[in-house]
Amino acid sequence: MGKTLKEKKQVLLIGHYGRGNIGDEMMLRGIRRLMPDEVHLTVLGGEREKKLRQLFSGLRKSEWLWLGGGSMFHDLPKPVSRKYRSLLKMCMLTLLGKLFRLKVAWIGVGVGPLHTPLAKKMARFCLKQSSFRSVRDVESKNWIKDNGFESKLTPDLALTDFQPKSIEPQPSSFVLGVNIFPYHAIYHAEPDMDREWMDFLAATLKSLSESGDVTLKLLSFSNKPTENDQNALDYLAEKLGIAMIFQPEQSIEAIQTCDGVLSMRYHASLVSAYLGKATIALAYHPKCMVLDQALGLNQRSLMAWPAADTYELLKRHIHSMIEHPDAYRAVFQKAELQKQLEENALPNLKGWER
Repeated sequence: MGKTLKEKKQVLLIGHYGRGNIGDEMMLRGIRRLMPDEVHLTVLGGEREKKLRQLFSGLRKSEWLWLGGGSMFHDLPKPVSRKYRSLLKMCMLTLLGKLFRLKVAWIGVGVGPLHTPLAKKMARFCLKQSSFRSVRDVESKNWIKDNGFESKLTPDLALTDFQPKSIEPQPSSFVLGVNIFPYHAIYHAEPDMDREWMDFLAATLKSLSESGDVTLKLLSFSNKPTENDQNALDYLAEKLGIAMIFQPEQSIEAIQTCDGVLSMRYHASLVSAYLGKATIALAYHPKCMVLDQALGLNQRSLMAWPAADTYELLKRHIHSMIEHPDAYRAVFQKAELQKQLEENALPNLKGWER
């Protein structure tokens, strides 16, 4: 007979959930799949007023506070008003967790980039208060080790969620999925700077499409109000004469029908590589550059982006991927990844009572 809600261990989970990013939702579903039956998970989400009620209710009744997964500890080069927002939030939540006598855990997180002394100090404060840490890349693990603590290396939590589906036969042409977002608008508040690289990409893709050898699919992975893919994809769709843009939940299935994927979003690249698709990851963030570690992507599949000196290189790689897709596929063992997730992603909750 299963335990009642009161008998189960209580965990409060806080991450970037309920905000329209499919990668975050995949990580949440992955955590739920890994959770033992004797644990009840409260996930903070929804409107701000609702979140505050959930937060203090969760703090009062829970034994653990979990922070994750994904990029939680960083000072990305956004406008100053937003630069330290994530770290401030993590510090406040960590402090509240300790005040309510909860054990604090980092679940499948990425640490960095941390550019400033203040950011590093804030991240170290959170680190010292944590009882368990699982991270999704070697750089994060090394940073934690350099600061005198241990952590467990785990694949991205989204891979626990992903279940490939059977698909219908596809056109004889090479099906290329494309995922982009307005990098400069989001990270530098300079939307006009995105036009240059989007125009170049549109011209490159249009020439491929008009040749008849390539079928294009535009893939959105985020509908977050302040950081969504829609505007960039709308611009690209207009340039290419494409009517349909796959929305986040649709995009996961759409990738399965692609032969190759050109992507900016971390989880778009991750899903594509995991499915064995030829993948070029446009790495706007250091976390994207470690996909070679996470899934064995060849270095030719990873490109710093957007950078003007890589435009022509990208064009050559797109053509090369279409001609030689096997050279752009990841090499890894799915069973081993799943084993690492089951063993390393979550803390052992036995023996801890508040």
